[in-house]
Amino acid sequence: FFLPLWPPPRSTRSDTLFPYTPLFRSDLTAPGVGVGGIYPYGPGSMSGTSAAAAVLAGVCALLLQWGVREGNDPAMGTYQIRAYLIRGCLRRPDMVYPNNQWGYGSVQLMQSFHLMREL
Repeated sequence: FFLPLWPPPRSTRSDTLFPYTPLFRSDLTAPGVGVGGIYPYGPGSMSGTSAAAAVLAGVCALLLQWGVREGNDPAMGTYQIRAYLIRGCLRRPDMVYPNNQWGYGSVQLMQSFHLMREL
């Protein structure tokens, strides 16, 4: 019998947040270190989950623009976006996917678009 740590350790990796259950896992990862941008004081960079979430939100918005707005996939929804992104993920050859740290890999929007052309 064991008691999980609460509050959970300060990490967003699913294997450290929920180490005792297979119910929670990452689908994919997004860049979250040294993400460049323009701030009120000029150019800069930031790191963390807020940067990664912003990158992934932008990726999803671009996919929706391509699919719905430009008419390439008018019925595109969250399931299709997830499938397109997972299919285009960058995967390291020395790892088994999916896994608790990286999910299906690191998001690569251009790779997703290249693979969509093949469908």
